[in-house]
Amino acid sequence: MDIGYFAFVFFIVMCGFGFAFLSLSSNYDEPMANSPMEALKLSYHMAIGDFDASEFDTFTWFCFFAATIIEIIIMMNLLIAIVGDTFQRVQNHVIVYIYRARCEIIDDYYKINLKGETKDLKHVFDVHH
Repeated sequence: MDIGYFAFVFFIVMCGFGFAFLSLSSNYDEPMANSPMEALKLSYHMAIGDFDASEFDTFTWFCFFAATIIEIIIMMNLLIAIVGDTFQRVQNHVIVYIYRARCEIIDDYYKINLKGETKDLKHVFDVHH
């Protein structure tokens, strides 16, 4: 679910920069984007590092710089932090899952082999770290 939040924020950022470039493209003889969908495609290409900034004027270059910093560096670092946090949360519960699995094995062993008889269970409860 954490990735869903990231995807939503990333989409909003891409839309914001895409529409900014759509409005800025009216200053050029050959616009960068003619429609909102082309603006989103342009923003997506910027996010993955596929862009050509050779024909930008000063203000468009500033917006391009902000878009590349935010979309590429900040958003990807955010994604790495989210994945790292999710991994750490799972790692915190590993011991619980290990002991739960061991208890299920003991329960299965008891149901299959002992059938209510009292036997020496010392070898079943050995815990190896």
